[in-house]
Amino acid sequence: MFSQLKNIPPVYLFFMDLLSNVWFDRNDVNIKAPENKESIDAIAKTATELIDSEIKDGISEDRIVVSGFSMGGTMATYLAYNYRPSLAGCVTMSSFLNDNSLVYETLKKNIKTPPLLQFHGLNDSLVPFAWGEKTHENLKKLNVNTKLIPIPDIEHEIVQSEIHQFKEWVLNILPE
Repeated sequence: MFSQLKNIPPVYLFFMDLLSNVWFDRNDVNIKAPENKESIDAIAKTATELIDSEIKDGISEDRIVVSGFSMGGTMATYLAYNYRPSLAGCVTMSSFLNDNSLVYETLKKNIKTPPLLQFHGLNDSLVPFAWGEKTHENLKKLNVNTKLIPIPDIEHEIVQSEIHQFKEWVLNILPE
């Protein structure tokens, strides 16, 4: 589907001891775990090259929104606030930043940041809602224009209402 993407994500054992493809390596799925900066930087370089390709093809950076689910949302957050703060926006679903995230350090230096829309299931047992909420509060303290939408009665998943709200939000933030 996306032929321009390279298939280079790390693989690790997590869910029921099955190999899983992930965006970057984690020591643990825990908000207190240390980040693996080298692994994040490696995939961010590839994602940034993809953004650069879109810009080269004539899409203005202020019309590019990054988004992701779970670790993909964490990666989107890194892209928007650590690597490409001039993007139009960022949308995450069931995602979080570690307590010691480098994004927080970077945001202490940046003046302009894109808006953030966060969705999170209230019944998420893999990435607890409290982690998404803490990420939201931390980013808000660092002057990110962020909105957290709790989704009742869902686990670690995406539901249609998120997609509709995502679409409306993007249409509202993109320049004409």
